[in-house]
Amino acid sequence: MCVEEYIPLRIAELCRKRGYTKYRLAQLTGITQTALGNMLNQKSMPTMANLEKICDAFEITIAQFLSDDEIQQIKNIFKKH
Repeated sequence: MCVEEYIPLRIAELCRKRGYTKYRLAQLTGITQTALGNMLNQKSMPTMANLEKICDAFEITIAQFLSDDEIQQIKNIFKKH
């Protein structure tokens, strides 16, 4: 699975587990619902700062957010930007 697919699926999975709506996640992160929707629909990738906000909202670390296989791939993508 590529990063562009993994991140939105992981966000959606964590929302389901916590019972968060997109609106609630937007409130907790300070990220607009539109921006979150674009991330969830794979129209955009979160910045590292937004990924940190998302992880903070779920009270997890970025390492916990990412599976072991995805960590290196994510790092490579963020290095390019």
